[in-house]
Amino acid sequence: MPPAFPDQPINANNLCLHVVQADYGDCLVLQFDAEGVAKYILVDGGPDGVYASHLKIKLEEIAAQKGRLDLVVLTHVDEDHVVGLVDMLSAIAQARNRGETPLIEVGALWYNTFRPIESGAFGTTGLVETFGAYLSSAFAGGAMQRAAYSITQGEDLWKAAHILNIPLNSNFTGRVVAPENAPQRPQTPPAFPAVHDRPPQRSSTILSGSEQKRLEDELAAERGKAAAGTARNP
Repeated sequence: MPPAFPDQPINANNLCLHVVQADYGDCLVLQFDAEGVAKYILVDGGPDGVYASHLKIKLEEIAAQKGRLDLVVLTHVDEDHVVGLVDMLSAIAQARNRGETPLIEVGALWYNTFRPIESGAFGTTGLVETFGAYLSSAFAGGAMQRAAYSITQGEDLWKAAHILNIPLNSNFTGRVVAPENAPQRPQTPPAFPAVHDRPPQRSSTILSGSEQKRLEDELAAERGKAAAGTARNP
């Protein structure tokens, strides 16, 4: 079982990272000290099922120490990052509707998704029409496309934050989270993005069909020998 959160705030010089089981997604809790008080930042919430099975338990541990989530950060709206956050805010909203004390309080939310882009934060045009047409065709064949599902989950998170009066990107201008002095987007896109630069061509020649067949046969023979040795020495 992963360690619980300590009863006392950690040393001011330390930063603790708690990795929450998130299956194929991400869900992290950063814990640090500020003037003798433990602070918590939740980064992403994992895919469907993570909140109920794992994240909720961690939040209960924080609440037991009279803590709260000072900040929630959604890195991007892929479903393996956003769904757990939607589930968490939905649970908070449902508790309030029932007149109950929510499991935990959320101080602020940082996130970038279709909504800030739609607002014109990037000075773009035509995005609303483009994404609107995409989402309207997202259910073609009766199944929602994965990217469209992620966008709708981002919208759900945005709506839940507004319903709960959670400040959105309050430390940033333009409604989009970006570090100060971030480089400006070039006016003319490069011919080939640097992250996709291809390595130089290999000097070696491609195997011929007969050479490839010979290597495959040799590999199959070696596997057969290994399997036979295992059978003799179980």
